[in-house]
Amino acid sequence: MGVTVPPKPRLILNAFDLEDRKVIHAIKNEKIRKFLKRRIRQNESAVVPKGRIVLLSTNESSHIAEEAAHYLRTAKMGDLEFGFSMSVIEEALAFFASLLLFPTRKIPTLKKNHKKWDELHANGYSLGLKLWKIWTKSRKSRPMIRRLWKLHPRNEFEAGMMLQVMMDLK
Repeated sequence: MGVTVPPKPRLILNAFDLEDRKVIHAIKNEKIRKFLKRRIRQNESAVVPKGRIVLLSTNESSHIAEEAAHYLRTAKMGDLEFGFSMSVIEEALAFFASLLLFPTRKIPTLKKNHKKWDELHANGYSLGLKLWKIWTKSRKSRPMIRRLWKLHPRNEFEAGMMLQVMMDLK
């Protein structure tokens, strides 16, 4: 898909590894440290573009592929704030990419304890599945999906426009 390879992650952490948890406790940036600790408590993986950090909460290959796609897309974004639309886009494109490698992957069951987070993931995963179905059924749409992969909205307005284009694809 013409991916520009970002610098390799500075840290790839396993949420279940005691030594990796010690590394997280030693992270100086309080916002990043709290974010990673929250993800561990919620048993969720995460990518922190600013710190070039990947946190894995599972060893499942399809899930790791999704996190790798998140990293590929976001590593050069720095500390850009992710609003709802931008987050849905990133979830959609990362889930889509994981389906390219693992076409039998199912949409993960989401927890009900974080309504907005679950809605964001559900929307992103559904859209990612739609993109994958379009990709596999029609070669005509592939150039547009490739362009969408390469786009990086800089704010929520641009993300909203990009999200609309993604939802309108047939």
